[in-house]
Amino acid sequence: MDKYVCTVCGYIYDPAEGDPDNGVAPGTAFADIPDSWVCPVCGVPKSDFEKMDLSPEGMKKGIRKIGQGPPPSIKRP
Repeated sequence: MDKYVCTVCGYIYDPAEGDPDNGVAPGTAFADIPDSWVCPVCGVPKSDFEKMDLSPEGMKKGIRKIGQGPPPSIKRP
């Protein structure tokens, strides 16, 4: 299953681990997490996560540094 990264704080959702502290059992695919779920680190909604691209092309693009803040496309209040 694919991993997803929070574009704000860098938290990585790993389906193998889930997020049991917030009601998401291990083995839960990201698509099956309720839309009401938020990042357990910074509290942004599920919509602020991106699928991690671990292909050679994706690795060339790199991953945003943790704590770098949201990409310009995300407007925060």
